[in-house]
Amino acid sequence: MNSMFKNKFVTVGMKFTISSMAIISLFFLSGSWNVQAEENVNSIFNKALEKHLKNNMNYYDPNSVVVEDTIVTNAHIKKIITADDPETDENEEVTEEYDSQIVVAYAKASQRRDSFFLFDNTDIYYYAVDKKEFVDNSQIVGNDEINHFYHKYAEQTYKKIQPISIFILMLMLSLIIIVPILIMIFHNKARGTVGFPRNSIIEEESKSISF
Repeated sequence: MNSMFKNKFVTVGMKFTISSMAIISLFFLSGSWNVQAEENVNSIFNKALEKHLKNNMNYYDPNSVVVEDTIVTNAHIKKIITADDPETDENEEVTEEYDSQIVVAYAKASQRRDSFFLFDNTDIYYYAVDKKEFVDNSQIVGNDEINHFYHKYAEQTYKKIQPISIFILMLMLSLIIIVPILIMIFHNKARGTVGFPRNSIIEEESKSISF
């Protein structure tokens, strides 16, 4: 009797252990799948963002964009394709609505002007993965997670010149002012040096004539 009870206890224990291991394995597998899926989405987004900046940002310095923070979520998009004409009685507004996975990113890119003037440009980007297009924040309908992300970085978007470019600009301005002054100084000094012997010769000639 005791042996039967022990066997049943062992059997139940083994089943519980196997079930627990299976659940734990599924948990880790699902976690790894989620991480891999998110990495794939971010990779798609990075390529799309590079292409978007090349086509839409003036003076964009290729491959300079750095994504500093992202979230991946789902959202409802409502786009106005054709706006309503207020001068007509009919409602002519045409909209497009869809649900999509959205990548929201705070990123910094560089703009290069005249080869050596660099500007940092930071902004928030919204990419609809399912439609493969960038959308505006105003086109995303009621998403608290995206709104929180926006308010987190809204005051950190800017466009400013990099310190090294400021140094180059100040150096160029200094040269524009200083170089002409130096030329005038050395030019006048050279004229004074050349004129001195000529004055001496004239004085000697005047003395000889007076005798």
